[in-house]
Amino acid sequence: MRGVGMRARHATSAAGVGTGRGPQAGWLDRVDRQAQPGCVAPPSELVGWWSGDGHTADQTDGTPAALRNGAALAAGLVGQAFAFDGVDDALQVGDRAKLRMTNQFTFEAWIYPTAGGPDGIIVNKEGEYEIARYPDGTIRWAVANAAPGWTWVDSGFVAP
Repeated sequence: MRGVGMRARHATSAAGVGTGRGPQAGWLDRVDRQAQPGCVAPPSELVGWWSGDGHTADQTDGTPAALRNGAALAAGLVGQAFAFDGVDDALQVGDRAKLRMTNQFTFEAWIYPTAGGPDGIIVNKEGEYEIARYPDGTIRWAVANAAPGWTWVDSGFVAP
């Protein structure tokens, strides 16, 4: 199945996808998009949010995603998060029209790497975009294009 997925190596994660406008901060604790106490409410432009807080549902519409290859829910900074073992774990959300990029996008992912090792895919939509943590800890992103193909851009951020 092709589509957007979250995959990480030795990390716990939560992710959100927006339209490219406005901040996306805070954690949600239920599918009805209610912010936990002390957190910022989600922006109205949010098109997808997988918090991992006790479920795999997209918090914007309630559609469930699938934990793959041993991915699980585990204790997170706030509530629960997704846990990946560093081999091939993933949260598969499917090929959803609302996640196909046009001319702008914003991604947010809270990651907690727990071991060194190879690069880890954080967010990926086959043939369109990808965000990854490289072995040196740098966070990089790429958008597919016809020529020269995938071009990786270093964000300047490091997740040790």
